[in-house]
Amino acid sequence: MATRNINNEIMKENNSKLVMDVIRRRKNISRTELAKRIGMTQASVTNIVNNLIQRGFLIETGEAESNGGRRPILLDINPNAGYVVGINLTATALYCIVTDFSANILVSENEEVDVERGVHAILGQVIELAKRCIAASGVSKDRILGVGIVSAGPYDYESGVMINPPNFKGWDNVHIKEIISSALELPVLFEKETPAAALAEYWFGDASRARSLFLISIFDVGIGGSLVLDGRVYHGFKGGAAEIGHMTIDPAGKQCACGNFGCLETMADGRATTEHYRRTLKLDHLEMQKLGVDDISKVDLHFLQQRAAQGDELCVRELERSANYIGIALQNVIQMYSPDTIVMSGEFVDNSNLLSERIIRTVKGRHYFSHMPEIKIYRSRLGATIFPLGGVALVLQKYFNM
Repeated sequence: MATRNINNEIMKENNSKLVMDVIRRRKNISRTELAKRIGMTQASVTNIVNNLIQRGFLIETGEAESNGGRRPILLDINPNAGYVVGINLTATALYCIVTDFSANILVSENEEVDVERGVHAILGQVIELAKRCIAASGVSKDRILGVGIVSAGPYDYESGVMINPPNFKGWDNVHIKEIISSALELPVLFEKETPAAALAEYWFGDASRARSLFLISIFDVGIGGSLVLDGRVYHGFKGGAAEIGHMTIDPAGKQCACGNFGCLETMADGRATTEHYRRTLKLDHLEMQKLGVDDISKVDLHFLQQRAAQGDELCVRELERSANYIGIALQNVIQMYSPDTIVMSGEFVDNSNLLSERIIRTVKGRHYFSHMPEIKIYRSRLGATIFPLGGVALVLQKYFNM
């Protein structure tokens, strides 16, 4: 009897989450339409909805047009059901947002980070910024449902420990969840940057209908990948799935920080693209004179992207070179996973229309893609907010996903 009662409670909770998820996606939907979409009787849906309204998760927003008879009452998520803090910590910057239950951003702040200051100083900075953002939102702490932290991997999901991230020297075995949760006295969840971005794109971007989503983050330093299947991040064994940045593109290429040679990120991230451009310029003194460059170290990624946007042939070729490598890697992803949606994010691609256009052209131009023209491939419109929004999605999925 006890087991049956437990199973019934689990079923009720799962059905509630299913109802919440459909309403989140559809917005302003009637009980009748809701019942049709999830395949339940209207009586069952009405019971679930009434319970969720009583608990403060749903609200009635008005009446729809009638086709005869009583006008149906429309339902939506109650944005005031709770609030969430999303944090993105990189090696150079810290972003923090506070959102309502519908992920509307109430407060957004960012500040520079110097990881050379050490673990305790940086985590102290994270904690202070989170406290400041919560205070600025005017939301009492007991209304905060949780904090979602997004940062670099590797990360041990079982122990909640950051394991020596390449750009965070001295951050070996850092119990980041435990430290921040204890300081803020709030539940804390952690996810690596690219899986969090993929989750954000699925929840808040243009991939909400994707059954299989692959997101590639193309950063100024580094390239990451993540696979989302039916709304859930696929981490693989020890969280190592979809690490496209360490896919070998050229076995004779430069050695990567991971120890292997010719990894995608050593060939095509922002830093690699800039370094290759500098090497090319060093061999072309006439080009350097034409550009008015007397110190090669002053030539940075921003310079390269600006010149490419102005039509500089050499800079365009550099971006096309990186786009070709990334396109080849994505073609390999298509052959391995066959995702229905591919999304690009990260500051390198966000700041270069030319790069994103050339990547798409490369992927679609390769033979195998011609058999799957229905695959969507595009650049995320969420920009830099995709990462802290991924932290928000981490917390909210507890209330929506089964």
